Formats: sequence, C-alpha cells, structure tokens
Amino acid sequence: MRSRSVYRAHDGTLSLKPLGGVTHILNEADESTCLEHLKLNAPDALLNDVTLLGQVEPRAYVKNYFLGDGLSSGFVLSHTPFVRRVGFIFEEEFKNGVFDPSLWVKSDPASAISVVAGKLQIQGGNGNDGQTLLQFVEQVQLGGAIRLQHGEVEFSAATNAVLGGLYSGPVQQGNCLAGFRISAAGVGSSIQAVMNGSLTGAVISTAAGHRYALTTRVYSAEPYRAQQLFHSSAHPAASGRGGGAVVSQLRIVLELHEIDPANPGTLAAVSTVLYDGVVNSGPSYCSYALANALDAHCAISFASMTRGVDAEVRSTVPGFSAKTRLAGNVAEGAECTITQGGKLLFFSPYVPVSNESIIVKYRSAGRALARVVDASSIAAQTREGDDGVRAAVRRVAQPAARTSSDCENAASAVLDDSTQQAWAGEYECLNDLWPGGPNVDPLPGETISVTAPDRNANFSATIKQVAVEILDIFDERCRYKVSFANDAAETNSFEFQQGSVRDLVDPVIPGTSCIANMPDAEITSITSTTVVIDAGVAPPAGGGIEVRRSDGSWDPDSDRNLVGRFSSQSFTVPRLARVQTYYLKQFDGSTPRKYSRFSTVLYVDYPF
Repeated sequence: MRSRSVYRAHDGTLSLKPLGGVTHILNEADESTCLEHLKLNAPDALLNDVTLLGQVEPRAYVKNYFLGDGLSSGFVLSHTPFVRRVGFIFEEEFKNGVFDPSLWVKSDPASAISVVAGKLQIQGGNGNDGQTLLQFVEQVQLGGAIRLQHGEVEFSAATNAVLGGLYSGPVQQGNCLAGFRISAAGVGSSIQAVMNGSLTGAVISTAAGHRYALTTRVYSAEPYRAQQLFHSSAHPAASGRGGGAVVSQLRIVLELHEIDPANPGTLAAVSTVLYDGVVNSGPSYCSYALANALDAHCAISFASMTRGVDAEVRSTVPGFSAKTRLAGNVAEGAECTITQGGKLLFFSPYVPVSNESIIVKYRSAGRALARVVDASSIAAQTREGDDGVRAAVRRVAQPAARTSSDCENAASAVLDDSTQQAWAGEYECLNDLWPGGPNVDPLPGETISVTAPDRNANFSATIKQVAVEILDIFDERCRYKVSFANDAAETNSFEFQQGSVRDLVDPVIPGTSCIANMPDAEITSITSTTVVIDAGVAPPAGGGIEVRRSDGSWDPDSDRNLVGRFSSQSFTVPRLARVQTYYLKQFDGSTPRKYSRFSTVLYVDYPF
C-alpha cells in the first residue's frame, strides 16, 4: 500500500491496480442504501505541525586540508564520514558457462560472446558500434563513491571495442560518458580513455600474455541522485511529492593496472591513471556495458561494482599537478584507505612526501529530519486557551526518508491528509443490496464514497477489509461487512515508527525555505596567519557568505561564533592556530533571511 497501489492474489494470479481505482457509493438519498447498517466514527487525528525523522543522511560538505611531512601515513579526519552500506552492488565471475540473467542482457548478432572456463570470451563482432553488447540490466546511479572493475582483460589478437563503458544514452561510443577504448594496433591493441564520446589522454600498448585490470571510479558529493517520492490523497500516483533529480558534479578516474604473470611485483604496482577529471552537472543515472565489441578478441575474468566510503582524496606534490589518490586495497593498485572510524591511512609505498598537500572531500553524517506546519489549519483551530497546534513527532519507516529534503516532502504529504476530517467505519449488507448490484463485489483498496447529511458526513475512504459470510451457496447469497477509513484516519502512504524528542537535538532543524548549498567552496591559499576561501559560487543578490567557527547560530543577529560575512566569492579569513575549522553558508537578502540547508566545512591542519 505504500506506493498507492493494491494487489489481489487469486487462483494463482497476482493482479495490480491503482489504489481507489473503483468507487462504490453509499448515499443517504438512495433508497437501496441501508444506512442503519452504517457505523461511523470520526477519530481526533488532526495534525497540523509534523516533525518527521528519517535515516542517517549526508550533512555538511567537508573538506580537510593536511600537509605531509614525509613520515606520517595516517591523518585523522575532522568529522566522521557519512557511510552507506559498503559492499558489492554485484560481482560476476562468469561461472557455470552461462550469463546470470539477473545481471546481464546480451545482444550478439554475430555469436561472438560466450562464457568458457570461467571467463567471458569475446571473439569477433559484426563491426557495428552498439550491436554486440553485454549490458548490465539496471541503470547505475552515479552517487557517492562507486568503483566499477571491468575485470582483468587478456587480449589474444587486435581488438576494436569499448570496455567498461558508462553511457548517458543508447550504448554507442558517442554517448559514452566514460570508458576504455580498445583499438587495433598492428597485431596488438592500444588502450585509451574515452570521455564524453571522445578519446583523451595517454595511449597504452598491450603486450602479449599480460593482463590489464581496468577500473572506473566515480565520486559525487551527492550519494543520492534523486529524491524519494511520497504520495497522499492529494498527490496520488503520477503526481507525488518529491522525485526530482539531484544535480551533482562528478569526478571520474579511469585507471589501468598492467599485470605481467612473469613478474609478481606487478601485482602490487600502482595503477596508471588514464583520466582524472571533473564532469559538471553529470547525469544522475547511466547505462553500463561491460563490453561494446565491434571486433574484439579478448577474455575477461570477472566484473564487479562496489560502493566505498563516500570520500575523495587528492594530493599535490610541490611542482607537480594535483592527482587523485586511489582508495581501496593494495591488490587493486590503491594507495590509501579511509576507515569507517574517520581516519585516512596511506600504504607504506605511497606515504605523502614532505610539503605534499592533501585534500579529503566527504560529507558528515546526521539524522535527517524536517518540521512542516499548516498555518491555515492552526489558525482555524485557535481558540481562547488553545493555540491551535496539533503536533506529532514520527519516524518514517516506509518509504525511506533518506535526507532532510525527503523528510520535508514526506511531512507535506502527511499534512495533505492529516489536516482533513478523519473518518472510519463499517457497512454491512446483503450482496444483492450492495450499491452497484450483486455482481459488483467490494474489494480492499477500492474507494467507498459516503454521503450521510444527517451525520454531517460527506467523504471518500479506502476499503481496508471485506468480511464475507456465505448464506446460500446455491443462490450465491452472502453478507458483506466492509471496513473503511480515509487517509486522515489511517494512512495508505506511510509506515511510521514512534519518534522521540531526543532525536531533535541536531543543531539544525531544516525548514522549507533554504537556498542552495555550496559544495564547491574550497581553500585556495594557506599562510601562517590567513586563509583565502573561494565560495565556488557568487553570493546571492542582496546576500553574502557567512563564516563561523562552529556549525550553529546561523542568524543575522548572532555574532558569538562569527568569523565574518562577505559579499564577494573570494575572501580572506584569519588563521589563529595550526588546526582551524571554518563553517560556511550563503544567505540571501530576504526577510527573514534564508540560509543554505547544510554548511560547508573547511578544516585546516597545517604547521605554521
């Protein structure tokens, strides 16, 4: 019932239909309606001030700045990173000589793709882009940190293909957001990154007998690239609250790890980065094709997609360009790892050198929650000695409220129903007196419309239960006892758990009037006495950027932890200690002032 739809299992058949797809009418003016068998009650279920609690969500946009001393391999992060369940989205080892149909869709007009001896074998293709494919069955959400391993590939002859491609449209090279282009080069092949349909970066020539581990890493500051969708009686299917796309910048890293079976040391060698760059406003979802073969001759040993700690690590050695430090384990060619306890650890061969600057980007964690009120309902209920507020604190169990934005949409959907009159009841009659006739059976999930002016009742409700008493099998006569309630009395859209006031200790309770966050704010210069900050966005007209020493007191009249308010995108703030933390939000010129929903945290740990 959570999705505003109902099902019926009968005679081995499962039938689905929208909630309320059929309406039965009980009208006092209809002489066939036996209203003496109608029982109604109007429970006091009015709510006009709802606080909803959701899951643990990504909160502040945190950037930690460290400086290597040539010895330290561990760095403590300023905040505990937001962590989703870390693990495999899928893992395929190509066992048993068949494809797993729950993972892959194969298109193979030339019969070039097979599974032999635990490996994906591709021998040939019809020469056309996008026709010989092994494609993942689902769209891939490009949120948080995702690592796609396209296996260890061994080439047996010159190959023409795109391996490990993410596509923002039909699977063709022109739509390839990121992937590995394999091109014929004499009797061998070459490997090059393909980004947004175009080849870029270094070209790696393959060697006979060598294996090539191809990996794509995607980093997004937004773990969820779409809002959750919530329904109510006022917002049924196809018009729910929420569901919008979440815009995010993507950092994409394509890496190649060359393995020489005759040299065991290559197993722990660092990977070669073929591409490391940013895609602005990257797509929320992509198709994934392990192989798009025009004429391929190779074997792929496995494929996997995993989620890691949603953090990005980059460093800059003096005199060199910044690079992404690959996080994972040594066998995957990684250089560092981030623990769930909030510590950055570099493996011994990759300890930052003296004066190497390190930036770690991630989101902090906190409880998702939102409070929404219906001012008109409060005003209508206000009496002498009664402020009109009917409040509740609830935890959303289903559908999942993953963020504060989701909680706001869910709370608004709850108010759609809870500010109307609650009605529940029962109606009992013989089947041949049922409105619509004896051949129209009432079923749970259908709508019943009740009009009883003498009881001041005029409402629609959902049938919750139908009890049937058989009176005469031969004449097919029975008695119905139908229980019903509208959404104000018993919601069809949510499953709640009891909320607790102690869940409201979070320093910020988001409202419904926030302005954009500043995920791209960063420090551009650090000295012993000053820090230069680029907010990443021009301040709003009539507003500015507010900087504080702690994440609280966001108010134009509070100066107790204020560093300053700035009207330019780039500005300088004082640095008073080795370890310094700055909290930023932008604000506009409205009254009352609106702030960003979440702060951006810039943390500096540099020696003077």
